[in-house]
Amino acid sequence: MKFINERIKTLFYGLAATLLVSVLVAFYFNNLKVKTTSNLVEHTQEVLRKSNEILVDILNIETSGRGFLISGNEAFLAPYTEGVSKIDNHLVALEKLTKDNQNQQKRIILLKKTVNERLVLTKNVIDAEKLNDLNEVEKIKLIEIGKTLSDKIRGFIDTINAEEFDLLRQRRLDNEATNQYSNLLFLLLILFLIAIAALIAYIIKNQKIRNKELEDFNAAQKVLEQDLIKYKHFFNESTDYLCICTMDGYFDLINPNLAAELGYSEDELLKNKFLDFIHPDDVKGTLKEMQNTYKGEIVLNYVNRYRKFDGSYVSLEWKANYNPVAGRIYGVGRDISEKKRNERDLIDAKTFAEAAADVAKVAKVKAEYSAKLAEEATVRAEDSTKKAEDSTKIAEKATKIAEEAVKSKQQFLSTMSHEIRTPMNAIIGFTKVLLKTDLTAKQLEYLTAIKLSGDTLIVLINDILDLAKVDAGKMSFENAPFNLTASLSSILHIFEIKLQEKNVALIKQFDPKIPEIVLGDVVRLHQIIMNLMGNAVKFTGKGSIKVRTALLNEDAESVTIQFSIADTGIGISDDKMVSIFENFQQASSETARLFGGTGLGLAIVKQLVEAQGGTVSVTSKITEGSVFSFNLTFLKTENTTELNTQFLELNTDIKNIK
Repeated sequence: MKFINERIKTLFYGLAATLLVSVLVAFYFNNLKVKTTSNLVEHTQEVLRKSNEILVDILNIETSGRGFLISGNEAFLAPYTEGVSKIDNHLVALEKLTKDNQNQQKRIILLKKTVNERLVLTKNVIDAEKLNDLNEVEKIKLIEIGKTLSDKIRGFIDTINAEEFDLLRQRRLDNEATNQYSNLLFLLLILFLIAIAALIAYIIKNQKIRNKELEDFNAAQKVLEQDLIKYKHFFNESTDYLCICTMDGYFDLINPNLAAELGYSEDELLKNKFLDFIHPDDVKGTLKEMQNTYKGEIVLNYVNRYRKFDGSYVSLEWKANYNPVAGRIYGVGRDISEKKRNERDLIDAKTFAEAAADVAKVAKVKAEYSAKLAEEATVRAEDSTKKAEDSTKIAEKATKIAEEAVKSKQQFLSTMSHEIRTPMNAIIGFTKVLLKTDLTAKQLEYLTAIKLSGDTLIVLINDILDLAKVDAGKMSFENAPFNLTASLSSILHIFEIKLQEKNVALIKQFDPKIPEIVLGDVVRLHQIIMNLMGNAVKFTGKGSIKVRTALLNEDAESVTIQFSIADTGIGISDDKMVSIFENFQQASSETARLFGGTGLGLAIVKQLVEAQGGTVSVTSKITEGSVFSFNLTFLKTENTTELNTQFLELNTDIKNIK
């Protein structure tokens, strides 16, 4: 007979209530989140509207000013006046809407600055046109300047809109996910309510069943008491082991003979589950036989082991059946330990004899197999020797082919670079001569483009040749004494004119703790500095370039030095810094279009540094600049060296020479 455990029932009800409250709370907070994400979507849409309104104002101002400048008709100025009156309010509104976004705030500051420049230019142009102070050439020039500023404004607005579109996309996805989650919670709530209703119906039904079971239990107790009175004498005097037990695993009654065999008192056996006395390996089988009796089967000759008081085990063979009226199992057992021992001895003897026969068979098979293996091993050894000789010949042939391929590649690159550089030098040389003659503006423009293309091609040829040498392992490194500080100053002197043209300051910070003379390859060091310094000068339009050396480690034989070149240029985005040192890689396609270059310089730097056992790294922020660093180890020397290259220190006071 089964009874519902009240503790489990109470725990179940508490868990159900907790789950219901949790679903309701989650549903409430999810609705709040839906409202929040909806507000964020509306906010992003408002930012996009304001940025587009600013773009419309700029287009009106640009179109109006251009129309007035071309026609001189003041009727074109009406959109200009309207745009000027609105654009400040639109900028302020956009700035307020993005006050929590630092990146957007920085862009809006730059946008406001550019918008003011555009407004000032347009106003000056209109005022000059009204006074007839502009000729046609000046008008065209001013229109182009205004167009450049307008394109810059469009670029800022496109960047702002791009980030807002990303936010809008993400927020819409969040809103959709939140709505789906809300629907799921609502569905769970409905299912949970249905489950509660079903549970209530089950409890009502179960209570009726429980009442019926209680009546049956009381009737069974009466039957059991009557049986005990009737058969008590037979029960106590029987030489077999008699017991009555419940389906819960407890003895209801045992005869003295069973208690004496196990060595426990009757009270000890009655107050503990009889499963606790059964050998752990037999518990599962005992439970299965109990279930079989409950189904109406009669158990015959089932054996399990009971633990005695002294810790030993006795094997008992049982016959049992289930009385559904009393709700009890009636069992009769007897000790078969001696029988079990005899059976085990017989099985052991038989097993030993079979094992001895098997050992003899195995020994014979192993002897035959060993002879066969010895014969096969001899044949395999001969085959392996022949295969090893063939593999050696194939490897030697493959190595020779690879070496010839590398040599052919190197010869091809050397020949092609020489063949291309010879006519290119002639083209560049004659272009320089022509540039010194009297030319029209158009001719000057064409020749300048030819010279720029020629210079770019020469750089590309040199970079490809250097990269091929490094890849082929043909790049050799010298180990000669040189003056480190003097060498660095000499190579930096090359960039003097370009730095003065761009009004960019050069800052040198050389660590005084670094030895004056070191052993290393000064030519490769110059090549690394030239590539990194060339990039810094190319991408820095204002500010400064800082060249710094620092002593990282020093021992009795060598010094490890960190070289770093920091600029205030355009910077590199995070997603490009991983691949910036790969072949033909640049910060972006826009960078290649505006500044040119092959994308091989940094790849060559990385190869040269790592070939000398060093490391190279970069840190950067967009619009703030980049810092390229590399570490190299040089040997110490007591030798001295003279600086053959004469140079002048860069005069940083000279500016505006272009």
